[in-house]
Amino acid sequence: MQLPNWRSDHIGGDYVGVQWLTDAEARHIQRVMDDLRESLSEPKERTGRKPYLLQAALVELNADDPAEVLGPPG
Repeated sequence: MQLPNWRSDHIGGDYVGVQWLTDAEARHIQRVMDDLRESLSEPKERTGRKPYLLQAALVELNADDPAEVLGPPG
């Protein structure tokens, strides 16, 4: 039995995880996040819109500290 695709029926989702990136990959993600933030900051009418919480972080971790690189906090 195939489970229904939750994301096709609902808007939303989350992801938290440690990714090992090159400096170039991290810079690319930073640019994508900057572009997204800029597009979201443009004034928009509220009519027909719903509020959503959007959280994003890109933080370099200490590769020598197992507590930081083993996974997401919590």
